[in-house]
Amino acid sequence: NKIYKDYSGHDAVGMYEFFTPALLVRAPDLVKRVMASDFSSFHDNATSVSKKLDPHFSQDPFIARGEEWKLYRARLNAVGTTATPNSLRLWELQGCLPHK
Repeated sequence: NKIYKDYSGHDAVGMYEFFTPALLVRAPDLVKRVMASDFSSFHDNATSVSKKLDPHFSQDPFIARGEEWKLYRARLNAVGTTATPNSLRLWELQGCLPHK
């Protein structure tokens, strides 16, 4: 959060997570580009969250990895379309159901 705020005038910020280079994308148009067309270069996030410990946050496309990332990215991209409002509502409701 500090890095995000410190670089508020920039579209993206390069940094290191220990020894691994990382990119924090801030500009909405760049986020859209990553999520819509450049996703093959960004599908394996270094950070991961346990589904057991946090079932909601683990579905964040900025946290998920591999095939799950592709699934959650597709759901997020559906938010920008009007073609699938019913399936979106179902997805939202599933997020509200108790997890076992």
